[in-house]
This record gives sequence, structure tokens and C-alpha cells, in this order.
Amino acid sequence: MQFFYPLALALAAVAAAQDDKCDAAPIVEACLTSENAKVNSCSPTDYDCQCAGYQAVATCYNNCPNDPRASPAQNQVTIYCQQASLYGSAAMRSKTEAAAAATATGSGVASVSASATP
Repeated sequence: MQFFYPLALALAAVAAAQDDKCDAAPIVEACLTSENAKVNSCSPTDYDCQCAGYQAVATCYNNCPNDPRASPAQNQVTIYCQQASLYGSAAMRSKTEAAAAATATGSGVASVSASATP
């Protein structure tokens, strides 16, 4: 009898892995309704908002990882978060700060070199 118990568990695991229907599908759908509304409220050029929104959408699929829509949702995260890293408000702020620091450093070097020249 003890031999059959692990065998039954193994067969049950295989059967569960083959099941295409996810028991948490209603949770996923409710999550998608909520999170897609947030994404739709983002401006088309607000990449920070879209990145965060699509991350939330992709997280909805944690309840049903085999859902065929999970992979495209993750692709959206990659696209919009990459755009946010290049063109988002945090990226633009960093570029502005870096340019200001370079300008300050450049003028500091110029005055030092001007002072050092006899």
C-alpha cells in the first residue's frame, strides 16, 4: 500500500500539469480588468506610467503562469520599461543632472587650468 501512495501522488502531479484550465482564472480576469484600466489611463508617451502598468498586468498572470497571454504581457513590460529607462522622467532627470554636473565640472576644470597657467 505504501508503494501506491507515492505513485498516486506522481500521477496526480502529472495530470495537474497537463490541465490547461487554471482554477484562478476569475482572479486573473479581475486583476486584468483593474490593471488594464490603469494602463489605459497612461499617456501614450508616459513610459514610466506604462512600465509600471504593464508590470502590474504581467503580475496578474502569477496566478495562472501557463496562461498563453502571460508571455506577451511580459514582452510589454520589456518594451515599455526599456522606453522608460531611455525616455522616462527619471531617465530625463538623470540626463539633465549629468549634463549639469558635466558643465559644472567643465567650468571648474577651466578655471583651475586657467589659474595653473603662469
